[in-house]
Amino acid sequence: MESDHICAFQDVMPTFAEIAGIACPPTDGISFLSTLLDRKEEQRQHEYLYWEYHDPKIGSKAIRLGKWKGILTNIRKGNTRIQLYNLENDIREEHDVATQYPNMVKLFERLMLEAPN
Repeated sequence: MESDHICAFQDVMPTFAEIAGIACPPTDGISFLSTLLDRKEEQRQHEYLYWEYHDPKIGSKAIRLGKWKGILTNIRKGNTRIQLYNLENDIREEHDVATQYPNMVKLFERLMLEAPN
């Protein structure tokens, strides 16, 4: 089976809980059981996925929103520049297109500020 459903590790526990028929503790994950059962029309989607890496030396944040991925690295070293990648065309994240899509960068900046830690 192949799927284009976007999910992350936080979605595993809700999926296992749904399979087991038990309540899932509060989480930001969404069960992807509908995708596993090939019921795409029933599958709930994340608005976006957000990660933080709280390394005391560097610190990083990332957001996945549809085909876009925004990454902010070296936060502890003062970096405030978001790198932007179109994963549809650049799955290896080799071509930062942030300067070409300033509105997407602004959206990612806002989402990173609003996202829960």
